[in-house]
Amino acid sequence: MIDEDVFFDDVKGALNKIYPHAYFSSWTGAEIHELTDSKPNDYTLFSNQFESDQVVSYFNQKVFLKKTPKTTAEHILTIESPNGFFRVSDIHQTVVDCFFDVKLAGGKEIIKDVIESYKSSENADFTILVQCAKKSNMPHVVSSLLKLSSHFEISGDTQ
Repeated sequence: MIDEDVFFDDVKGALNKIYPHAYFSSWTGAEIHELTDSKPNDYTLFSNQFESDQVVSYFNQKVFLKKTPKTTAEHILTIESPNGFFRVSDIHQTVVDCFFDVKLAGGKEIIKDVIESYKSSENADFTILVQCAKKSNMPHVVSSLLKLSSHFEISGDTQ
């Protein structure tokens, strides 16, 4: 087990040691990618290897563990940190994961921030969002994104 000082020196790196198969996403990912100015007080980890959704606590720090249908390494980044490294979804997977569980992402207001920030980022690409949701086996997210399609300049094929 990690000691409290080491844990709080680098929470993301410490959590990566505890859950090496998981990645940070949703509201946590949105904050890392500067898609929202709202700062979550807790951390959110996604993995298809979790048995079920749950909330755990380490030194009174709440951590949400979210079971996903599928995890693809293609959209996961590795970031160096004092405890080694941590994994976080890229900007596209972060948006997809926010739509996967809107409540966990902070609710509709945070989702609005995320979409507006994503649309104005240099990495915005509606086609990649839809493909990412399909590869993650999240059909309800694909449907939600297609409803937003009129808000994006679409290039390429979303099939």
